[in-house]
Amino acid sequence: MRWAVPLLWVLAATATWTPAQTDEPRDSEITEKVEVELVLLDVTVVDRRREIVTGLTKDDFVLRIDDQKTPIATLDMQCPEAPVVEPPAVSPGQDPGWSAPDRSRRIVFAVDYRHLRQTKRPEVLEQLRDAVQRLHGDREELMIVALTDFLRIEQEWTRDGDEAVATLERMENDITLWEPPFDLLHDAPTFAALQELTDLLGTLDGEKIVVLFSDWPSPGGFDYDVQFAELTATAASARVSFYTVWTRGLTTSGTSRPLARLAVQTGGRFTERTNDFSLGYARAQRDSTCRYTVGFYDEGEKPERERKVVLRLDRKGVRVFHHDRYSLANEDTRERLARAALALPGPYVSESVEVALLPVKPLGRRRWQTVLAVQTLEAADEPVQVRTHVRRGNSRWGREAESREAPFSLSEPYRLRAGSYAATTTVSY
Repeated sequence: MRWAVPLLWVLAATATWTPAQTDEPRDSEITEKVEVELVLLDVTVVDRRREIVTGLTKDDFVLRIDDQKTPIATLDMQCPEAPVVEPPAVSPGQDPGWSAPDRSRRIVFAVDYRHLRQTKRPEVLEQLRDAVQRLHGDREELMIVALTDFLRIEQEWTRDGDEAVATLERMENDITLWEPPFDLLHDAPTFAALQELTDLLGTLDGEKIVVLFSDWPSPGGFDYDVQFAELTATAASARVSFYTVWTRGLTTSGTSRPLARLAVQTGGRFTERTNDFSLGYARAQRDSTCRYTVGFYDEGEKPERERKVVLRLDRKGVRVFHHDRYSLANEDTRERLARAALALPGPYVSESVEVALLPVKPLGRRRWQTVLAVQTLEAADEPVQVRTHVRRGNSRWGREAESREAPFSLSEPYRLRAGSYAATTTVSY
């Protein structure tokens, strides 16, 4: 039996900006305070030959938010002295001699088991192992996740390429990633897992790239505009871009509209019609070597509302990749961050919370009456929210408790089959 016990404190902050005053101040009992947030957008600019355009200033860009021209406050650029060429597609075992400069970056491999054909899963994992051995640098951090009916963290952040390769090899032989028949009636679990992953990455500073390997088909009758809008707006705030790879392979017909849309709306790139599934990873590495970070101020009115973004250059023959919308942090966002911590509890583990999964009595030959016991040891100034997950293989059960004063203890009953389970609890403000 395993368990992890995270304690999560979700905090929010805003910056206060007060305009300079040139006239002599007058006595007044009224004080006006304007709260603003600095919004950052990660941007890639390429020309017609897909070569990265360098040397731009903020005067070269034209930014419109909700069709209103908006001044750019800051523009940062980190690029190598020599431009990095577009990576070529390669055959298995081939070394094209291409590599991106080794720099600090965070890349997530997301393997979509819900939509990947079973015959493609080993091929994707094998190509990823080969790509890590060829392309991974010492300063690059990798995370590996699986999208099943929920988000599974298979490999936490690591700079050790050998560790990532070993994880990919284990996943190829993990029966729990193969055994369940996934319900593909709708794609709500896929959006929920991607949203959870984006919220989790939003807890980290800087740019993050998710390379998503999937055979996600075009929707047959469901309208996912709301889900796409929410996911892409959250991705902008979290500074997450999706580089999607359609794993159908070398084909002359069809495409994946969901994967193309996700890449376009988050400032990433869509890779299709190639048998080289590692090409999306190489493109993510290459594009991240030269990024512009555009900063502008938002006064924070109606933070839950999505703002549409259009960013253009005052020149012809170039293309700008960027998020097409964003929203500001609000209470719902902080709640999602608390739930996302359940997926990766390691950074939040605290000795002030204790949890145990206790078998009470057998209910037959294979089932047990079980109790999940949670106890907090420290007092809190305000009520806290408690969330628990119990997971075995590809099954997960979640519970939420009402807000309560700490310290406290609680118990939740479960009816579980005999086996090994992981129990995770978060306590959050």
